[in-house]
Amino acid sequence: MKITVTQAGAGVAATVGVLASLVGVLSYIDQKREDPPPPGRLTPPQIRTITLHDSAEPLGEFLRKTPGSKGRTYTRADLRRRGYSFLLDVRAEGPPGTRLRLRWRLREQGGDALPGADYDQVASDFVTSALDQTAVVPVWVPDPSDPGRYVVHFTFQRLDDGGRIAGFASEKDSAPFEHLGA
Repeated sequence: MKITVTQAGAGVAATVGVLASLVGVLSYIDQKREDPPPPGRLTPPQIRTITLHDSAEPLGEFLRKTPGSKGRTYTRADLRRRGYSFLLDVRAEGPPGTRLRLRWRLREQGGDALPGADYDQVASDFVTSALDQTAVVPVWVPDPSDPGRYVVHFTFQRLDDGGRIAGFASEKDSAPFEHLGA
């Protein structure tokens, strides 16, 4: 089965201007289904589980382990920057060609979102090729600048043909995690 990944997300490092947040090829699994669901009965794309996979992982190491992460240029500082990697189990239902977007935003536990583009990213855009698909998607999030307890808020959305949000969103927070600082 062929999956089209229309965009792999990239973050912007505060000091250098470029930092990846997610790059990866999806391993979608087709589910057997005879007929597409009626248009009014589409379920929102789902974030089923979020697992903290690694902490203090340099971006360069994450990129080496993540298929499909080639093609971008990073500075040495970008590649050394540490962060957290998550694995998201996601599901999408709808006709082949459905466009989807996975976003994340880093928040203080019980508080505000962290400011700046480094902590609010489009992780990836996808185009489905089957009626009902699942995937495990790796996401890298840079370390916050201050020690504290944090959560990552993920949003999985449908897009229209122009790339605009078309309703049908699923949102989920990671489990809280403690960042001890540099």
